[in-house]
Amino acid sequence: MRVVSIVAQLEDSRAEIILDKILDVWLDKMALVTQLERRKLLGIALTSLLTVQSRGVSRDLSSLVKVGLDPSGKQVRCRRETGDWSGPKPTSLEQVLASCLQACALMYSDQLSSSVSEDDLDYETEHDQRRRMLAATDPVHTIVLRDYLQTQLTELQQQLGTSQFEQLVQTVDVETLSQARLYVIM
Repeated sequence: MRVVSIVAQLEDSRAEIILDKILDVWLDKMALVTQLERRKLLGIALTSLLTVQSRGVSRDLSSLVKVGLDPSGKQVRCRRETGDWSGPKPTSLEQVLASCLQACALMYSDQLSSSVSEDDLDYETEHDQRRRMLAATDPVHTIVLRDYLQTQLTELQQQLGTSQFEQLVQTVDVETLSQARLYVIM
């Protein structure tokens, strides 16, 4: 938010107006980002804005929750309780990971570490070691987006109070709200 405040001063505008413009462009251009890790990182950043007190965030709550639920933009979904798929069944590991609400941080890290057998460890290069160390600290690989979304929504509810939070939740479109309730407590 400091950057937004600085830009607002330079533009001789209010920080809230600058944040609104940034959100509008960000949400509009999110679909152009195709790499899963980058989309997840943008999803984490957008989800972190849920607790910012701004009319723009309130106005775009539906879009922010939608990105927090599925930053991949794919329509494949996996119901947590039953494991049933809605939409076309996934054809790749990336679709499976994206469909389960980006629990991919841990699953992806597990996949990377489990794909290296004991025999392959002898042949691991320094580059492989650096990649593994980076993945162990990278937010894309360590943050489970669903859990982070739940944390941010809980914090937003505490900031606003239950009745105001419920009013805000009612502004979320019905489809996004029903999907969100499958994965997070709202």
